[in-house]
Parts: sequence; C-alpha cells; structure tokens
Amino acid sequence: QVESPMSLPFPRWLKFTLIAVAGVCVAATVGIVVLAYTIDLGKYAKLATDEVKALTGRELRIRGKLDLKLFPRLALVAEDVSFANAPWGSRPDMARVKRLEGSVALLPLLRKQVEITRLVLVEPDVLLETDAKGVGNWVFKPPAGAKPGAGGESGGAEVDLHGAEIDRGQLAWRDGAKKETLRLAIQRLRLDRKTLGD
Repeated sequence: QVESPMSLPFPRWLKFTLIAVAGVCVAATVGIVVLAYTIDLGKYAKLATDEVKALTGRELRIRGKLDLKLFPRLALVAEDVSFANAPWGSRPDMARVKRLEGSVALLPLLRKQVEITRLVLVEPDVLLETDAKGVGNWVFKPPAGAKPGAGGESGGAEVDLHGAEIDRGQLAWRDGAKKETLRLAIQRLRLDRKTLGD
C-alpha cells in the first residue's frame, strides 16, 4: 500500500525554515512601513532639487504634497511639480506636472541602483521652444563651479527607467525664429523600456 503525500510526516527542519522565512518577511514589511512613516521626505526632496539645480542651472519645484505609497507597490508621489524654463523662454516653466508617481524596486536600492518600474505623469504640460538663434530651451547651462553630488565622483546611484505613462498631457513646440507654435494633446500614452531606450 502506497501512502498518499498528505499522510507523509512534515520534516521539522522544513517547518522551522518556513517559519523563519515568514518571520523575515513580516519583519521586512513592518520595517518598510515604519521607514515610510518616519523618513523625512522634505529633506530628500531638497537634496533632489539642489542636485537638479547643480546639473541644469534651473529650479525644480514641488509645491504640492509629497508622499510615499506602500501598496500595491512602493511609490513616491509628488503633486504640482514644475521645472523652470530658460531665462529667455516665453513662459516661466518648461514643464509642469499635476501629479507624478514613480514606483521603485526595493532590492536594487541596496546595490545603489534606482529601478523605476513605472513612472506616471498626470496632466503634464511641456513646452519645447527655441530662441531667435535656434537654441533650444532643453540646452542647460549649469552654474559656474557647480559640483553635482550624485552625478559626480561620489559614487551616486544608477537610475534605470522601465516604463512611463502619460495621462491627459499636452506638448507644445514653439519656433522662436518663425514665431510659430504647434500643440499636441495626449489623452494616454504608454512607453515601454525598449521605446524609451530607442
């Protein structure tokens, strides 16, 4: 007579291993929750905006709420975000986003790799324009003597973007020489990793 698998004795070592793994998972989850509620997001936002200023010479502003979302995935959420235009630009901001949400993979952070698995831009308003000489507002001039922290030799994190989504966006192209403007409305757009790489 052959015993069914259900009637075989459950090895003690396997039971203890499963209990240990479950305990580690619970501890990690509690740790993430505690970290999310105790981390000073304002401090890190200031570091990020300072870094952008050092790299581009332009202001990145977060005027709205800055928050961490834990479920269904870890994500940083920022509201009312803007990036300054060139000094000669036709409006103060090159880009404005009503809401920005970036989901981040946890394990790569331990290797100083930032894997943004999903970036969502809600109602972005982007203006690309040139001046009378044809210089684009996407040409940045960092301040003289600026020493960016994360991008320099201090061993900053690598950033990898897996995919992006635009929800109800607007893109405008303005030719400064011809004084012509072309506007494109985007209801919904998804860009995968390959498209972003291309």
